[in-house]
Amino acid sequence: MFGRTKEDETCSYVWYKELAEDSIFQQTVKERWTVIKPYLGKMSDVIISYEESLALSYEYNSVMWPTNTSDIKKYKYDFKGWSGDEQIEKWDEVMVNFVNVYKERLAGIDALITSENFTK
Repeated sequence: MFGRTKEDETCSYVWYKELAEDSIFQQTVKERWTVIKPYLGKMSDVIISYEESLALSYEYNSVMWPTNTSDIKKYKYDFKGWSGDEQIEKWDEVMVNFVNVYKERLAGIDALITSENFTK
């Protein structure tokens, strides 16, 4: 952007914290959360419903691209990991991990939104 300084770039997100601390915003988020949370809770079933249909795609992907830690390190020597899937060899275990990670993140978001400590 023209006319912007380095300081402008580092401070451009500061208003998010103030927004998250605003009681009207918090109440609005909580109200919206009560509407969408049930739908998001059902997503694990949707994810699992795709397991079989995506299995073949996973096999092709694994042939074309490195998907496990040892193969990835051939191309990215300092690789530490992404989601944990790269340490899993079997497709059904990848799906279990995906669903578990999704549920954990959903629970974390739920705890954050429904707590009195909205911004932590």
